[in-house]
Amino acid sequence: MLWGSRLALYEFGILELFRYAIYLGLIFVVILPLIFDLLGVNYNENLTPPLVMGWIIYVFLGYNLSRVDLSLKQRRIIYICGILGWVMQFFGTWWLSAKIGKVDETFKGYTNLPCVMQAAAVFVLFKQIDYEKWLAKFPKLRLEKLINWLAGVTFGIYLIHGYIIYTLPDLWGFSATSWVWRTFGTVAVFVASAGTTWALQKIPLVRRIVP
Repeated sequence: MLWGSRLALYEFGILELFRYAIYLGLIFVVILPLIFDLLGVNYNENLTPPLVMGWIIYVFLGYNLSRVDLSLKQRRIIYICGILGWVMQFFGTWWLSAKIGKVDETFKGYTNLPCVMQAAAVFVLFKQIDYEKWLAKFPKLRLEKLINWLAGVTFGIYLIHGYIIYTLPDLWGFSATSWVWRTFGTVAVFVASAGTTWALQKIPLVRRIVP
């Protein structure tokens, strides 16, 4: 009983520490660079605390969202933020790009505010899904087997998807900025990355280093 209480207290402390890191990351990595960019002023990255530099905010944010039970109101707010992030990124980019005659990077980037808002919304949405209920509705499709297989190649997809992103457009003759690639490219990259990972895992020597 005492051990359980200590463990709960320790996890509470971790959540509080991560929550503090999230606030720092949102301010110095996500929000301030965007505001400075919109104002046309160079942002001094030396202001960013080393603890939250780069993409580490996703680790802190993901851990907190996975451990905290959000109310329906809180989830709805996150979903609305995700939709606003999508509108900001796509329509904001379209509007600014039309003004300068080329793709504007203001609302683009993995640590940019629109991307973080969308990522949080998608994470919470998938966290709330009752997978056992949905899998039971389609027993003949063997969705559980498919999900387990995807779980086995997910890390490999993460490791190689960058190469696929730069390879497929040239291989298929698509422009990386075309609406076709922007619309269907994500699915193509995921499928190609999963297939490549699966193939590499079948090679005896290679599968030792391909997770």
